[in-house]
Amino acid sequence: MKLIIYFIIALQIPFSLFAQHNKNLIKVDVNKNQKHRMNFSSKTFDFEEALKVPEKITYMNLKNRNLDYVDRRIGEFQNLEVLDLSNNNLKSLPDEIYLLKKLKTIKLNKNKFIEFPARLFAFETLENLDVSNNSLKNPILNFTSKTNLKELSLSGNAIDTLIIQGKNNSLMELDLSYCLIKNIPSSISNLSKLKKLNFEKNNISNFSGVLSSMDNLEYVNLSNNNLTFFPEDLLNNKSISNLDLSKNSITHINLSGKIKTNLTFLDLSHNNLQKFISSNEFAKLKTLLLSNQNSDIFSVDLSNFNYLKNLNLSYNKLGEVKNIEKLDLESLEMSRTGLTGFPPYLEKFSNLINVNFSDNSITSIPDFIGNLKSLKKLIINKNKITSISDKIGNLSNLLVLNLESNELTYLPATVVNCKQLRVLVLRNNSFSDSEKEKIINQLNRIRISF
Repeated sequence: MKLIIYFIIALQIPFSLFAQHNKNLIKVDVNKNQKHRMNFSSKTFDFEEALKVPEKITYMNLKNRNLDYVDRRIGEFQNLEVLDLSNNNLKSLPDEIYLLKKLKTIKLNKNKFIEFPARLFAFETLENLDVSNNSLKNPILNFTSKTNLKELSLSGNAIDTLIIQGKNNSLMELDLSYCLIKNIPSSISNLSKLKKLNFEKNNISNFSGVLSSMDNLEYVNLSNNNLTFFPEDLLNNKSISNLDLSKNSITHINLSGKIKTNLTFLDLSHNNLQKFISSNEFAKLKTLLLSNQNSDIFSVDLSNFNYLKNLNLSYNKLGEVKNIEKLDLESLEMSRTGLTGFPPYLEKFSNLINVNFSDNSITSIPDFIGNLKSLKKLIINKNKITSISDKIGNLSNLLVLNLESNELTYLPATVVNCKQLRVLVLRNNSFSDSEKEKIINQLNRIRISF
């Protein structure tokens, strides 16, 4: 007798997952000699075949299957560690799923959960839970002593209020981005081991200071909210090293200068700052992003930045930039800042690796470019460059050179000495056909685009 099983119509691939009736199911004959399909990262999954060897299954990929229910026989897979049910139509989970005592990761993102599956917190083995992009509203996270969860994503839900009950000493990453949260809940301090916290794209305008007491917090993302002031209380937390405040409406930074922090990364791009002045609070910064300030003139004072390596001032109407020559930068980005030439202080940055001066009015590349021996990436497209110094041939570490949309008619022959060069972009210039042919012949090992 032929074995009859249920399959979903999906690219003509046999599949059975439901115990309940579903209108998308049809009956299909299965060849008895059909090879077991254990490659669950593809669309060749056969639930019935997998049930013949459930003890061998540790990873099950059931995403994108238009599922309304999960087959109750899921409980047979006692060695299952990763279960991906993302991008289906699920609203609940069967009780049998709680029989999976080795489960470490469950992906439930892009389903139709209205209530948070709180019972999953009882899993002692569960470490990663993704319930992002569902229809959750104001979930209550009731942590128990058995919860060993390390990562939890609730991103993309209609959450405006979050209640955390019980103390938790395991959760390290919490993603609440793209929700509707207006205030950071005080109960978040119950998550004593939290290291990474993401509140990107919410409606936060007030800051309670509750995060300043979380001793293990290292990364905080408050980008794309409604902040109008710099949350100085955050700086009282010396464990925070990475702070993203981009895409807010911050107009000024007024710090006391008395707080010593361990902040190494600060993103203030896309705000309304008129000036940025160095302060002791920023003394250990390695990366500072200040691009796209919505102000008529943006001035910067970069004194006392002894550790700063990466600086982005792009898309600003720059006023005075003080003390930049005292830095030891590895990356400098100043796209669309009104540059008419290479700044003289650039010569001092012997350790510079990346330069982006695109979309300015630079007319030439000067001789001192040859002194930047560490340079790997030079992006100067959308300028008015007509000439390049022969010294560019000294850039023995250069990998990428983007000269698109300039006014070049030739390249210096010394470019051939850039032995590491792999990408050369020359589109929208004024090269003659003979010059293009010459460049191609000289640099035949390089990927060139005209």
